[in-house]
This record gives sequence, C-alpha cells and structure tokens, in this order.
Amino acid sequence: MVTMNGDGPTTCLDQGEQLRRRVEQLERQLAAAEQRLLAFAEGSSEVVALLDARGTICAISPAVEHILGYAPAACLGMLLYPLIHPEDQARIVPLLESLALAPGARTSLQMRMRHQNGQWCWVEATAKNQLHIPAAAGIVLNAHDVTALHRAEEQIQADRELWDAVMSASTTAIVVMSAAGQLVFASPRAEQLLALPADEPARRATLPALDMPLRQVLDRGEPTPDIHHTISLPNGEQRVLSLNGIPVRAAAGQISSVVFSIADITDQQIFAQQLIRRQQMEAVGRLAGGVAHDFNNALTVILGACSFMMDEVAQHPALRHDLEQIQEAGERVSILTRQLLALSRQPALMPQPLQLNTSIERLRLMLQRMLGRQVELRLQLDLALGLIIADAHQIDLVLVNLAAHALDSMPQGGTLLIETAEVALDATSVPGHTLTPGRYAMLAVSDTGEGMDRAAYERIFDPFFVSRRSGTSNGLVLSSVQRAVLQLGGAIWVGSDLGYGSTFKVFLPFATAGAAPPPAPPFPGLRRSVLVVDPDPHVLAFARAALALAGYQAFGPELLEHACPHEALDVLIIDVHTPELAAQVARLMAALPQLQVIYTSGHTHAALALLAQTLPALPDLIKPFTADALISCVQARCFGDSGVA
Repeated sequence: MVTMNGDGPTTCLDQGEQLRRRVEQLERQLAAAEQRLLAFAEGSSEVVALLDARGTICAISPAVEHILGYAPAACLGMLLYPLIHPEDQARIVPLLESLALAPGARTSLQMRMRHQNGQWCWVEATAKNQLHIPAAAGIVLNAHDVTALHRAEEQIQADRELWDAVMSASTTAIVVMSAAGQLVFASPRAEQLLALPADEPARRATLPALDMPLRQVLDRGEPTPDIHHTISLPNGEQRVLSLNGIPVRAAAGQISSVVFSIADITDQQIFAQQLIRRQQMEAVGRLAGGVAHDFNNALTVILGACSFMMDEVAQHPALRHDLEQIQEAGERVSILTRQLLALSRQPALMPQPLQLNTSIERLRLMLQRMLGRQVELRLQLDLALGLIIADAHQIDLVLVNLAAHALDSMPQGGTLLIETAEVALDATSVPGHTLTPGRYAMLAVSDTGEGMDRAAYERIFDPFFVSRRSGTSNGLVLSSVQRAVLQLGGAIWVGSDLGYGSTFKVFLPFATAGAAPPPAPPFPGLRRSVLVVDPDPHVLAFARAALALAGYQAFGPELLEHACPHEALDVLIIDVHTPELAAQVARLMAALPQLQVIYTSGHTHAALALLAQTLPALPDLIKPFTADALISCVQARCFGDSGVA
C-alpha cells in the first residue's frame, strides 16, 4: 500500500520502522537511566527503600546489608515496622501512617532499628510520599547510620554529668575567665564563694573581683601559683583567697582565657593571726610570771615589815592606821600577783573543797578591769551555795576565758552577768554529757552580745572555729574552758540565739554529793498531746522522748506546717527565742484557745532581764531541765497542781 504526501510517496512499512527504532531508542535510554540509578544506589552509603502504603518494603538498596546486615533480597516483602525498636514504634508508626495519607508530604525520622545480629542501630531518615507518582508509586525512604554519632553524644552527656558531679563535690572553686575579663565558667563552689548572681546575663558579665589576679597571670604569661587576694562580697564580708592561675592559649599562640583554682583561706589567716597572738600572750604570760615573782619578793618584805611595825606603833593609832592601809594594799597586790602566776603557768591540778562564790569575788576586780568601762559586771550569787571539789586555777581559767569570750561578743559594750545556784540534773539533762543524777553547783556566765546562729552554735568548742560575724577565733578559748570543766568532773551547756546574747552554764559536783532528787511520781499522760518546738535538735529529741515515756503523745515542729491545727493538742512547749515562728504560733493559739503554753529558754531569768528584747513571756523551764521537771510542768498545765484532770 502506498500513500502520497507533498514530499513523495511513503509506505506504512516506513512509518512502522521509524516507530520501532524510536521505541528501541527509548528503551535504551530507560535502561541506561536504570543502570545509572542502580549504580547510584549501590554506590551510596545511604539506604534507599521504597515502601507501599502499609509499610512493606518493595525495593531497597544494597547499603542495607552494610547498615543492618540484611541481604537486599531478604528484605523484599518484609514489613518495616517490626525492625523498629518497640519504644520508638509508638512515635514512628503514626508518623508514617499519616505521611501515607498526604501526597507529596515529607518527614524526618530518628529511630533505633534492629541489626541482623540482634543489636540496635540508630538510624536517621527522611521519608517522602510519592504514592501519587506512577513511576514510584510508594514512599521513598532515605536512611543513614548515626549510631556512632549518637554514642558520641551519649558519651559527651555522660562526661558532662561526670564533670558536673566532680565540680559539685570539689571543695576547690574553679573559675574560667576570658582574657577580656569575662566570666566563662564557674563551678558550684565558685558560685557560692564569689556570691555570683543567679541570672545568666549577669553571670556572663565581667568579674571585677578577680581583675588583679587575671592581670597578674596575663602579664606573666605562665602558670602563677598562690596568688593571695582579698575580695568584698555584696553583704560587705571580706574573704581572703588563694588562687592558682593557668593561662590557656589559642591556636595562634595568644592567651585566650585563664583557669583559676581558688581556695578560701580566710579562716586559716585568722587562725594564724590568733595563733601568733596566743604565742605573744604566752610570752607576755611568762614575762608576767617573772614580774609576779619579783613583786612577791618585794611584797614579802613590805608585808613582813608591816607586821613587825604593828607592834611598835600599837600606842600610835594614826601610824597604825597608815600601816594597816599599806598592809591592805599589799595584800590586794599579792592577790593580783597570784592571779598572774596562775594564768602564766599550767600547774598540776590540785582539786580541793572550795567556795565558788569566793573564787568569783576574788577575781571580781581583775575581771572588771579586763572588761573595761563599756561592759558592766554584775554578780548574782547564791549565798547558800555549798562547797565544790575543784582546782582553784581551773576555776580562774574558766571564769577569765568565759569573760573574754563575752567581751569579744560585745564590741559596743553591754552587761556581763555571773550567777551561781544549786540545780538538780539527771543523766541526760546536758546533751553530750553523762552525769550522775543529783544536785550540782551551777556557774552561769551571760552576756548581752550578738549571740550565735546555729552554724556557730554547732562548732563553738571547735579549737579551729572562726566566727564569720566577728572575724575572731574564740575556739581555742572555749575549747580550753570545756577541757577544764571536764577535768573537774562537770559539764558545760550553752544557750544562745542570734541577737539575744549567750549564756554558758557550767555544772560542777559538790564536795558532798547532793542526793539525787526523788523521781516524780508516775502520772500517766492519758494520751494528752504535746507539741514541742525548739531550735536545738538535741533538746527537741530529749523532750519528746521524755514525754513519750510518761504516756504523752509528743509532736515535733513539723506539726506547725499543717494547714489545719491538731484539734486534740493540749500543750505547746516552745523556746521564747523563736520570732520566726511567731505567726504560726499565733495562728495555732487562735485556733486552739484552750492550748496551754510552756515557754523555755537557755538563759536564766536574770540574764533575760538584761536583754532589751520583747519576749512573749518569761520562761517556765530553764534549760537544761530534767525529765522530771518537764513532766511536772506539763502535768501542772494539763491537770492542775493537784494532778487531777
């Protein structure tokens, strides 16, 4: 068959031949494209997979064997989801199911997939919905192995946590500063020591407090040890620091930053000064001892001559009166020289019966001179107090050192009160001491100074303790007092609150042991409820235990935190020096008008009278008190003096 057109005759066979050639050409191009695509997939380190809408693997590149260990042929027809870690399926499966419903949509995935050896690999992938494209007709998934990266991130996180733990546990402060003076890093100890602000912008500002050490390291250009530097904190407190600075250089060789390790040596500096002062005082004491010996030699002559001349001037009253005045003055000087000798040496202990009041009166003049004009000395002595067994030198040491501590706590002046009394104690009355139950002589030394916070209270007898408020170290003074009291077979107790002064109570055995007070007759608490509030945990534990043994239901201060007060509460026992709890106590008393209140204090009534403080009431119990005294007081409030409910 022949057809005609403008160019000449063309047969149908010619058209068919052209079409066949065109098809062959397209097939060759398609095969080449497929070869290029296959070569690309085989050469890629990423897994390229084609999934149907249900997540079945329709095609997958050879890289799957390198990443997951599966042969590509083995993956065909396999569901993807079982290969995903169970913890990740809950997140990944909904994402892919949603993707299958959104033509052209794309999403990023990070998940754990099971390797053929059973281990889990971290995989990062992108998936794109091409179900609507006939040539693909599936979800194209490109994935690569990020296990090494993920493990590195985990290691970095573990290292960071370890670093944070080391920095938190370290007592040395670590600070990194840029060469421009900007704070780069501060350990928790450094934040505390330098009182750094909590907000990040302020923390990243310059740190003028360390300008001098930074300049010193930058100028030297090498590690600089033991830089002593004093800083002032926002609260006005000054701290002495010892810094070791190490410069860090950038690739070009210039110093980019400086690492400081910082130790607070304030306490050591103060203690060193106190030690030097103590050594100086010991030298002065030795000198005073030598002078006292010379004075005693001269006084021996003076007093001896006076005694000889007394008989010769018996008939001359005026001359005898003058001699008596000379003799009296000489005896007073003799007492002072004996005191100087006692304080300048450590003689062997010579316990003997002595009158405590007499020892106090003997030292009165010396104590008043030591205290100066700004501190008034008051005595309130029990004139009926019996004899104690003690060493006179030790008693002098206790009195002088307690007075010295009181003087340090009253820089603006005040009042020092010395009291004696007879008290009854049981075995647990004084925390930290085990006493024989009975009656004791009490020596109380009270001041109107600044008092102590809980931190100072806990370390008051530590020889190395330094008061951060006053910057002085009385640890050596008070530790020597404690040692002397223990050598005398007694006990020492401290009552102090910040802003309310301090009272030191020394309990010493009588020469004739006082009979133990008869125990209070047993009287069941009948499940009455008592709330005990005291800043001293030892007193709190003792009081609660004593009340529980007597049959009372004893609660601690945690009850004050309850929104609703305990309806059955009968008695509140609380220290008068707890102003921080005033609002809670007032709320409790308003809710329970029948509540009986027993106030306690570590200060004596006479000491409290000296304090210019408004107190809720005078204390009913003076610490340390016995279990019998506590129970008797509670019984009186619950049942009246008759003991009948």
